[in-house]
Amino acid sequence: MVRAHEKLWLMKVPNFLMEHLKTVQERAPGSTLGQVRVDSSGAPDTLELSAADGIPQSYRVRLEREAPVGMHVLSETSEGAPSIEGRIVRKGAFEAPMNTGYRRLIAERADDADAARQERTIGILHAEDEKALRRRPLDHRGMQKSEKGSKVQRVQRREEKRAAIAAAWMSHSDLRAAIKECFSRQDFWSRRELERELGNADKLSGCLEELCVKVTSRTSNHMGDWQLKPELRPGGGKPASAATE
Repeated sequence: MVRAHEKLWLMKVPNFLMEHLKTVQERAPGSTLGQVRVDSSGAPDTLELSAADGIPQSYRVRLEREAPVGMHVLSETSEGAPSIEGRIVRKGAFEAPMNTGYRRLIAERADDADAARQERTIGILHAEDEKALRRRPLDHRGMQKSEKGSKVQRVQRREEKRAAIAAAWMSHSDLRAAIKECFSRQDFWSRRELERELGNADKLSGCLEELCVKVTSRTSNHMGDWQLKPELRPGGGKPASAATE
């Protein structure tokens, strides 16, 4: 009953965000998960994670206007007795931003669900088939190996998906560095090529304006493409050659 007067929030959290928060707590118990920022009126507005690890770093905080009445959080002690953890004073949800990376995450989850449904098969079991199945000994060891292999594959797919999502959410400085690396490989890039290479369509325009100039000469083979600003090009600012027809 010591914590019975603690004030708690009851929040709806996206599954991938909850998995991330649990992982952070397991790695470093007691560490700061993030900060809730307030708007000009002092109301909670945004949750900023301390570490994103391949997921969105900012989430909108949506709270219900009416405060819940008579709601408490109960837990079970190691002896099996109930314990009151505190009183719920606010209810709401953390909402992920609907940007390019989050839409990609949703699409990937939909693809996974479709693939799982397609793997299911339905057949008609005839009387003779049922008798044969009853006589056939069960290969428990083989089933365990198969389940273990499937689990390993699921873990690998999840890690690959995390890596892909991490690439989709670059910080501003990381995106600038990635753009420079692209231009170290070739002098001219179209916006479509960069977007396909780096993702982050919502931040790409700003970084291009900071780092690059657009080729506008009608006589250039690269009209409409981007190249680094003269002071950022290798060779002391010497402009790259833009061939003309």
